[in-house]
Amino acid sequence: MNGLSIQQILLDGIILSVGVSIILLTAMVINPRIMRGDYPPQIKEKLAPLNSKEKRQLLVTGLLFYGVVIGVIFYSTRSLIARNGQENLFLVTFLNTYLIFEIGNLFDLLVLDYLILMVLKPRFLFIPGVEGMEQYNTFQFHFTGFLKGLLIGAVLSLIVAIVTIIVVRG
Repeated sequence: MNGLSIQQILLDGIILSVGVSIILLTAMVINPRIMRGDYPPQIKEKLAPLNSKEKRQLLVTGLLFYGVVIGVIFYSTRSLIARNGQENLFLVTFLNTYLIFEIGNLFDLLVLDYLILMVLKPRFLFIPGVEGMEQYNTFQFHFTGFLKGLLIGAVLSLIVAIVTIIVVRG
């Protein structure tokens, strides 16, 4: 499809994956409890709610996370328009955004969830008191998250494509 560059999509997907991974891993090194909402239910029920300091840490992590996601998608969409103009703008913007997001989603599943959390298991990424629970090693939980990411990616890509049409043709 004219304007859709697989090389650029791969590069942008890698940039997104690495940027988000640095933020998430750094946050977990500082305090793995701030990722409490992303743990399996059996682990969450063993943990106390986040305190006010942890909620601030989560807010900062979330702002950085979404800042990277929005920044990469914005840059990629601008580059796409520069290469392609307005030809098939909705479809190429949707596909470009979706593929970048899904590269990040797949990276999360295979590198962060499987390789780092399930295979390497660095102790500093686990919450003391629940680090030995078998739910950390449940690939099905992580794979379900990946499947949810496929749907979330489609919705976000649709939003990006619609906003791009409105802004560019507005």
